[in-house]
Amino acid sequence: MSETKKNEAVRATAESVRPASELVKKPSRRRARKRLFLAMGGLAIAGIVALLLFAGAGPSGYLTVTEARGGPFLYQEVKVRGDVTEWNAKSHKFVLTDNVTTLPVDYNDVPGGIPPSFASGKHVVVRGVLQPGYLDATEITVGCPTDYSDG
Repeated sequence: MSETKKNEAVRATAESVRPASELVKKPSRRRARKRLFLAMGGLAIAGIVALLLFAGAGPSGYLTVTEARGGPFLYQEVKVRGDVTEWNAKSHKFVLTDNVTTLPVDYNDVPGGIPPSFASGKHVVVRGVLQPGYLDATEITVGCPTDYSDG
């Protein structure tokens, strides 16, 4: 093969070869918008889940009994406010209510026991780990209902 034919063959091959960037199909605008929409939707869902998990206690940091029973707080440490009912000192148990629903509380693990001013009908904040069907208390604070209001 002559030198000119070789050069022409190389030149023809070089011209027919496209760069790799041209081989990759660019997404259409519609497809790009769809991907952006899906990414933004995923971020929104992640944000809502984070909000429910970390800010579910509201601005006061306390949950109502209804929020504790209905929220995603199982096996988490929570602070629940409500009124004491059905207190049984011998069994180390009482029931907490917000006048909508109730939550049994076991206070065996409260260091030093219950506060001296604790009694049925008192408004309390109970810190503990929410178990299936009851709150395993680690701290009980007795106070006035206005001390724990959201406003």
